[in-house]
Amino acid sequence: MTHPFLERRTDDRMGRSQAKSLVEYSPHEHVHVIDLPWRLSSWAWPIPGQTKFWSTPNGDVQAWACLQTPFWSIDYAIHPDAPATLATEVVSWVNERAQAIVSTPQGRPMWFTFAFADQTDVIQALEAAGFEPQTTAAQPWSMVLMRHDPSAVATSTPLPTGSTLRLLAGASEMAAYVDPHRGIFNSDSMTKDWRRTVLQHPSYDADLDLVITNPHGELVALCVGWLSGTGPDGRLSGQIEPLGVDSRYRGRGLGRAIATECLRRMYTKGALDVYVETDLHRDAALSLYESVGYAVQRTIIVLRKDYQLTKQPASRRSTPCARLRVRFHVRANLAAPVVPRRNHNRLAGDLQPTCSSPRAEHVSMCRNTPSAPRNEKVAGLVPRVAPSKRPSPP
Repeated sequence: MTHPFLERRTDDRMGRSQAKSLVEYSPHEHVHVIDLPWRLSSWAWPIPGQTKFWSTPNGDVQAWACLQTPFWSIDYAIHPDAPATLATEVVSWVNERAQAIVSTPQGRPMWFTFAFADQTDVIQALEAAGFEPQTTAAQPWSMVLMRHDPSAVATSTPLPTGSTLRLLAGASEMAAYVDPHRGIFNSDSMTKDWRRTVLQHPSYDADLDLVITNPHGELVALCVGWLSGTGPDGRLSGQIEPLGVDSRYRGRGLGRAIATECLRRMYTKGALDVYVETDLHRDAALSLYESVGYAVQRTIIVLRKDYQLTKQPASRRSTPCARLRVRFHVRANLAAPVVPRRNHNRLAGDLQPTCSSPRAEHVSMCRNTPSAPRNEKVAGLVPRVAPSKRPSPP
């Protein structure tokens, strides 16, 4: 029996608000809850065909999905009370759209999604839909959700002489912000419009938007904190997303200084829990977070699906997965391509615009990542390569 859901697309504030509300309905099942506004503000959200909503005739949103090009990931949520057939529709739409746009600037030769390790039904359903866990790749890749211990006293080292930790100067500093952000995360994904949309989101708090400048006034570190009354455990919680330090200034205590100040501000505003999510193999980031009182709470499995640059034969096309259970709706983090170590910026020659590897805009503590060769094959399947243990954020 066909359910009475209507398909629609929206790119206005109401759509972002509805998407956030659906995720908050079951926050424990989503990786991105507190920091979701950062993702909903991306430039991929309003692109025609990138985002889709399913709602009842009276307008109640039951599901949404977005192909997040800058993150190389699929964000979506499905109401836990919706029929299983709706989950099948969502997966079908994702597969169709991913294949349809694979050769466009908005497309990617591979997309990623994420599930908590204890969500075995979700992982099995995604595998049936053609997604492969990266835990079995040549270089295994997984992530972790970390929670801060409020009893831990985090102290920071003094900033280098002439450095200043301050708040971002709002919209007036957008032009000066974009280039440093791109340099820190080795990616062209950040734009003034994206950052301006972040500032306009109802969940944005200017008191949690921090930067560090060098003696010349240049931005060399950044950190954004988020607060939500509906954290993973259903109470007022905070999260850091993103945090990064210019490669020229790493090892000087800037990351610790800006992270501890953001923590202090979130607790002052009433946060009962504070979270951060990062790669399990990002050693410098893990060490930083552990040093200021974070500990791993849940492991996140990374799953990947490749899409051919040429149309697949009908007999080989993926079919939607009917086993995807709506109570475990999968939401993708920030993700990007799985490519050989230190070769993250170019995929499939010049077909795709410069973008980073499969990690969210978190702490960028690893070394600079030079571009991959521009002569990779574009015909047929993209080479199936193992993920880097330290991919750069988008």
